[in-house]
Amino acid sequence: MNRTRQTPARTDRPGGLATPRRNRFFHGKMMDVYQFELETAYGIGMRRMLNRLVTGSGVICGLDVLRGDDPLTVEVTSGMAIDGWGREIIVPATSAPVTIPDALLERICGDLDDANGASAAAERDQRDDRQPAEREGSSAGEARRRSPRRHDRTCEDGPWVTVTLCYQECESDPVAVLAGDCSTTAPCAPGAIREQYRIGFEPGCAEPVDVSCRFPDILRQGEIDYGALARWVTRTCPDPPRNPCVPLANVSLECGGSDSSIAHIDIEIRPVVFGNPLLFDMLTRTVEEEQPGSDWRR
Repeated sequence: MNRTRQTPARTDRPGGLATPRRNRFFHGKMMDVYQFELETAYGIGMRRMLNRLVTGSGVICGLDVLRGDDPLTVEVTSGMAIDGWGREIIVPATSAPVTIPDALLERICGDLDDANGASAAAERDQRDDRQPAEREGSSAGEARRRSPRRHDRTCEDGPWVTVTLCYQECESDPVAVLAGDCSTTAPCAPGAIREQYRIGFEPGCAEPVDVSCRFPDILRQGEIDYGALARWVTRTCPDPPRNPCVPLANVSLECGGSDSSIAHIDIEIRPVVFGNPLLFDMLTRTVEEEQPGSDWRR
């Protein structure tokens, strides 16, 4: 039986949890492609599962989103992230400028023009129905509606796109095929897989990260209610998201046909991985605020 055509079980598959399977070695065992893939898949799958369920997904460091030289381009600085399926994404250097696709720009700005046209027509109808006294003094409120403060903006307040960072594998390093199986016809084949990245754009904007406590009943009379914590953990294991890409920034656009440009870049919506150094700094700051003037490190 040709076992090289089988695919080893993966523990990082999008479907969620799966019982892991690892190689069992013994003298005389035939090691073919399937066996080596099984050995590799076990280590990769377990690491990615721990990344997803223990460490969490989001930006670890770096990955700032900057305007490019052209009006509709962005650049992503070097850094590292973990996507929704637990896969590590490394950007070793500042990326080349990436342009917002014309089709996406036309879709977003076209929808905005249609919405603005319908809204303007409705406002004209309402304004015509108002009494003269009601029409006075409405310009200030209209100006505030058209120019909301940055923190009051939502996805409906103009054209937005979300910059995302996605994991991508590319086959590389071709080598000669010295002994192939029945399905191998090419004289050479890729000898390595490069774990790279892809910068993408999605219509609309990502919602801000929810920083509220997920289990507010964790404290009882100044002490941790371990029972509440145990009940929370026991509920269920979170399923992997359908889209594993990491949102890096919301980009506000100024639509103007060929003169369209990027108006604002908001990186505060990105999920953050709370590593040990970051948690220690946060804990240090919390203790310093609770004990001002004392050196708690002694």
